[in-house]
Amino acid sequence: MSTRVDVSLPLVLVAHHARDTVELLKALLEREGFATLWAYNGRSALQYARQH
Repeated sequence: MSTRVDVSLPLVLVAHHARDTVELLKALLEREGFATLWAYNGRSALQYARQH
């Protein structure tokens, strides 16, 4: 799992099982100047959190 993010921006991990919810939160956060990572399950969220 290798994902590049802009390290100059504050980073938010969005984790939720509903894709629509993730896409909405991702769009809102990015519009406000945050870099985002997203996961659709807890296991993926933990892997991202450990990497970043």
